Amino acid sequence: MQVHLPTQWCRSLAARMRVAVDITPLIGQRTGIGVLTAGVLGELARRRLCSFRGYAVTWRGRDQLAAQLPPGVEPIRLPMVARPLHWAWGRFDGPVIEWWTGPVDVVHGTNFVVPPAAKAAEVVSVHDASFVRHPQFVEPASLRYPAVIRRAVARGAWMQVLSHAMVPEVVECFGALPERVRVVSPGVDPALGADPAPEVSPGVDPSPVADPAVDRGRPYVLALGRSEPRKDLALLVDAFDQLAGDHPDVDLCLAGPPGWAEGPLEAALARAHHRGRIRRLGWVDDAAKDRLLAGAAAFAYPSVYEGFGI
Repeated sequence: MQVHLPTQWCRSLAARMRVAVDITPLIGQRTGIGVLTAGVLGELARRRLCSFRGYAVTWRGRDQLAAQLPPGVEPIRLPMVARPLHWAWGRFDGPVIEWWTGPVDVVHGTNFVVPPAAKAAEVVSVHDASFVRHPQFVEPASLRYPAVIRRAVARGAWMQVLSHAMVPEVVECFGALPERVRVVSPGVDPALGADPAPEVSPGVDPSPVADPAVDRGRPYVLALGRSEPRKDLALLVDAFDQLAGDHPDVDLCLAGPPGWAEGPLEAALARAHHRGRIRRLGWVDDAAKDRLLAGAAAFAYPSVYEGFGI
């Protein structure tokens, strides 16, 4: 039997729910997980359906915490140090998150790690299983995640994934029960679909702002994301270099911050015969990213493995 409560009752009940959210991905130059976390948390806080407290498992980024939070989210200012906490949470059910946040009803680990809780329900977002499937392609710190995730699963944590393809992955890799896994697909930024702007058209390396004297009409292939081995940008550079001679009017643009192991990409760039037509733009802000996407002739996504992508 379904019971339909009046809307005002639902809002009243939800308003009493206290949710602690890991906002560590918001700190610094945001990659995909940071953009996703900011969008979801910002929209939920705007609707005022729950009260939110943001915590960050980082020592170096603690001073940036409050400035990164959307309106309506209370910052937790007590310091949390990532390495010892991840070590402990992979082996014990403590220290519990309430030590930092006070009493909460739900704790959401937005980036593979959900702290143990004394009373709160636990939810952990698992974006992929690359550190299990391809451990050679991840940075050493990510190799701590499997133990932490499996410990959370053993405690009965709910698991949130972003695509149906990830459901069998988390069941196999972490022992999750299918009935405890929920697919919550990411939304699309409403800014996507903007018109291309000349100031971010290809032409000059490395700045994404082209000189006015540079021809801005050249088509380009765009890759977007942090340059780490799993993204396989070295393969993309090699492929572009093989075809570039047959398409002299096309450039390749690589937008995204440097990764933790850039050797393969640097080697591919060094051997490219058409290096002058390959632009590394570095990290770009949301507005530049949207204009780059709008102006691209093609988007390249050559990753070895992904759990989701837009």
